[in-house]
Amino acid sequence: MMSHTPTNTGKNKSSSEVTINLVDGKASTTSLDVANHFGKRHDDVLKRIRNLDCPADFTLRNFAECSRNGANNKPEPYFRMTRDGFTLLCMGFTGKQAMHWKVAYILAFNKMEQVLLEQPRAPDHGELVQFAMKTLELMRNRTPDQPPRPATEQVVRNYLALESLEQATPEQLKQALSFLQGQIIGEGAAAQSLPGVAGSTIAKDMLYSTLRSAHDTEMLFNALYDQGAEWLMSEHFKNHMANQLAETSKHARELLGYVSSHATRNPFSYKQTC
Repeated sequence: MMSHTPTNTGKNKSSSEVTINLVDGKASTTSLDVANHFGKRHDDVLKRIRNLDCPADFTLRNFAECSRNGANNKPEPYFRMTRDGFTLLCMGFTGKQAMHWKVAYILAFNKMEQVLLEQPRAPDHGELVQFAMKTLELMRNRTPDQPPRPATEQVVRNYLALESLEQATPEQLKQALSFLQGQIIGEGAAAQSLPGVAGSTIAKDMLYSTLRSAHDTEMLFNALYDQGAEWLMSEHFKNHMANQLAETSKHARELLGYVSSHATRNPFSYKQTC
């Protein structure tokens, strides 16, 4: 969890600074903070949240009911809310001080979301495994004169000895990704036409690097595209994507150069001695 606490510049001396926390990758605040800043009783804020007339899916996405130890170690409920949840809850609060705190929260949310924009987003192994399975499935389907083979997902489940990939641990997903990338290398055109060259350790390392870089780039783009245009317009994303694409091109050029320089050689031919 990371938090951002901008300086309190308002006239309300009794209220603490606005605190925005990063929880599960989302900027959020709590009903406790809102009650404190807007001068409300916390039980009234809880009641207001529970009585909000909004769709259930909106409530699920933007309000999470939590609990903490209160007086005499008794559980005390509170809500953690996103920017959208905060906006819906507090839009009806009126008065000069209410407006001051609305502005303070908006600025704090903006600053936290800017921090999120500047953070590198590591690809999720589950997404990488799904992408690798689709890639391998396409390559296997395009292989001519081959008998029917088990579905790629079934092959991966058998490899991990799991009934469902949803049961896979992060470590098992890493193993599955390495396994799939090895299978993709074996299905590649170079492996079919130049088995001696493509089967070498050097070529496999190069192809593995190219595939992984391409996977990472596509997953990064897809993840940020889903977040909206503001993510794609950030300078950090532009630089990171440019570096990823440059790395992919570099790996591809190295692999092409290696295969081209060795394509005319027969790695299994030996000089005969009399």
